[in-house]
Amino acid sequence: MAGVSAGTVDRVLHNRGSVSADKEAKVKRILEKIDFTPNPIAQSLKMNQRHNLVVLMPDDQLDEYWKPCFVGIDDLKVDLARKGITLEVLKYSPIEPGHFEEMCQIASSMNPGGVMIGTLFLNETKKFLLDLEAKGIPYSLINNDIDNMHYTTFVGQNLIQSGRTAAHLFDMITPNLKRLFVMHLEEEYENAHHMQQKEIGFRQYFEGRSEDISIKTFNVKTDTYKSIRPSFFRNIDTEIDGIFVTTSKAYLLVESGLPYPIIGYDLLSKNVQFLKEQKINFLIYQNPKLQAFQGLLLLADHILKIRSIPRIKLLPIEIVSSENIHSYGIH
Repeated sequence: MAGVSAGTVDRVLHNRGSVSADKEAKVKRILEKIDFTPNPIAQSLKMNQRHNLVVLMPDDQLDEYWKPCFVGIDDLKVDLARKGITLEVLKYSPIEPGHFEEMCQIASSMNPGGVMIGTLFLNETKKFLLDLEAKGIPYSLINNDIDNMHYTTFVGQNLIQSGRTAAHLFDMITPNLKRLFVMHLEEEYENAHHMQQKEIGFRQYFEGRSEDISIKTFNVKTDTYKSIRPSFFRNIDTEIDGIFVTTSKAYLLVESGLPYPIIGYDLLSKNVQFLKEQKINFLIYQNPKLQAFQGLLLLADHILKIRSIPRIKLLPIEIVSSENIHSYGIH
């Protein structure tokens, strides 16, 4: 179509060898016209290349939030295999940083061509990422990004904006706000970057307001809360205008019989039940399935050099209520 030899086209495609400006322009015009993209399957077969990717994710049997992530990963397995990519999936305990470190050692020993990580523990994850960077191994992050790290891509939400969204919702549904609680129900707050970011955004929203709004923070591990919840709120001598739960465990507060407005995260079965019963006012959906699917797909495309990929891919902040929950395929 360009009126040049196959060798010339090859040199333009791979930017090697000398090609006149006129011929290069002709080839590039044709490539654009036909919307040409390289076939990674053919390239891998020709070069006899195999790539192994490791996925390091929290165990979905221990935390329901992560179940959709593995659905997203499974949806890609066949396509990745056709492209010459093998996949190893490692699960770690979402409540044991030590177990996460063990899985990191196993992942590193596999000499992967790339790693995707569902991030939870800030300090331990940073240590692992520095090891990957020292070895020149590309990695993608989902769930939350980590500052000052050189990840290939991050897929998830803007967590500060997510916290601001929760604050805005309380502002709309509760007149004359005076007292709000932020509840961190899950891991240790100091080692959980995603919870910190959500609280920062939540507090930012109310900064500079003329009225006096009190925001109290409680950091409680799930198991601890289950043991202290009968007396937890009885011992707080104040009226509460709303509780913001920064994790997917909002249902625990409803099970305690609390009559306050509650905003939490994600479509866990109990959260959905209480949302339908209007015992949870809103859930912010983080779409873990899409996070995992996109994070893995972008990492694979980067390794195969199919296309340039965005370093940060932000997903919409989705607000789910009892009125629109059915549109998520939940009945």
